[in-house]
Amino acid sequence: MGGFRERILVETEIERGRAVSVLGITCLMLLFFLGSVALTSSSSF
Repeated sequence: MGGFRERILVETEIERGRAVSVLGITCLMLLFFLGSVALTSSSSF
């Protein structure tokens, strides 16, 4: 039964890491999008 609990812990760690990576990628994409919008708007003025 101990191995089963360890497997659950490992799976939760993997899921947490995946969620963190997805959040990081989303934040990077948002920053890149905002930066490009700011560049285009500043160059148009």
